Amino acid sequence: MLIFRGIDSGFEYVCSSTVTSAPIRVSKKMVRGWRSLVVLSKGKGDVVMRFTEAARYPGNPSVQPKASRSEVDAASVAIQ
Repeated sequence: MLIFRGIDSGFEYVCSSTVTSAPIRVSKKMVRGWRSLVVLSKGKGDVVMRFTEAARYPGNPSVQPKASRSEVDAASVAIQ
């Protein structure tokens, strides 16, 4: 998964992560000005990816915490 941010002249690359599958959900919760993501990680299920102090999302979602049912249900599907 590739993450970009919108800038005046188009888009700017922020980071990427591996082993991520659709659906990709966007949480209402924000960390450091970025929304948390709920993504499907092969072999683990739905996990929460939070923006880190290193100004990016984690590169490997399979080592992130599992998302609760309420986190999954509250997040909006961005990519089906």
